[in-house]
Amino acid sequence: FHWGMGSFQSMKLFPVNPHATEALRDIQSAVDHLFSRPQDCGQSKLASLRAVENFIAAYVTNKGGRADAHQDLEKLLKDARGRGLPELDQDNLEALHCGPDILSGKASVNVPDAVEAHHASLELCGIISSTP
Repeated sequence: FHWGMGSFQSMKLFPVNPHATEALRDIQSAVDHLFSRPQDCGQSKLASLRAVENFIAAYVTNKGGRADAHQDLEKLLKDARGRGLPELDQDNLEALHCGPDILSGKASVNVPDAVEAHHASLELCGIISSTP
């Protein structure tokens, strides 16, 4: 709880930006999908990925760049690294990976995978939002 709260506090202190606002909604959506009935772990995992994409886009735009949160994650990361974002934990990035089957609803994502993706998004968004 303490670790998650620290990350969330960093996210809330990030300068107001449409991408950051959307990322916070994505974080909430990831949780909502896990607790909804019927549960939708695939959409939860996708929301966790989108939260990270949106926070990277927010970082890039706050550093004077232009970013679309729906572009390729690697392209977003490359742009953000060029603007001072440190390397992010590869295991966390891999936990967020979503194949095309998730968008179609055909992917089978279980609760542990969705929770792992949510935790990864909290950690990564906390790092991104606290990087000067």
